[in-house]
Amino acid sequence: METWKNELQDLMRQLKFFPYEIWNKDLLCWCKEYTKEFDGLTDVSTKVILSQKYDTRGRIELMIQLNHEKPFYIHMQYIRNPNNAEPMLALGYTKSYNAKKQYAAIFKNIENDNEGTELEYYDWVHDDIDFEKEPALNKEFVMECITLNFKKYILTRNL
Repeated sequence: METWKNELQDLMRQLKFFPYEIWNKDLLCWCKEYTKEFDGLTDVSTKVILSQKYDTRGRIELMIQLNHEKPFYIHMQYIRNPNNAEPMLALGYTKSYNAKKQYAAIFKNIENDNEGTELEYYDWVHDDIDFEKEPALNKEFVMECITLNFKKYILTRNL
């Protein structure tokens, strides 16, 4: 790469300007590849939905459902850490489906006549992955995060 390009990139990093939009587009491409691979691995009824929420600046959501089980959800995006302005990968994923929350909501909704969303009945984990501690811009790292968290969720479902 030309010297001026290196200097410009170094300056932008020092000023804490990072190409979040480009990184999130890469993330979306990796998730598309993940869903395609997942669809080809099984002959059971699966449903994989990938979406990008443009109103939240590129948040990518992935839903994986096997047969008629409660689906696994994960959302992710590269963002600026509000504490130190450094980039990070923000992950939120379902740890387990909590039937007790669902039953409590059913009774509460009967009394209040309100409807919640199914996502409220999950136990969620939120991870902010610091670039200095993990290779968060690495495709393999991201794919491994999705797979490991999906595996943990599925093992709680006792399929």
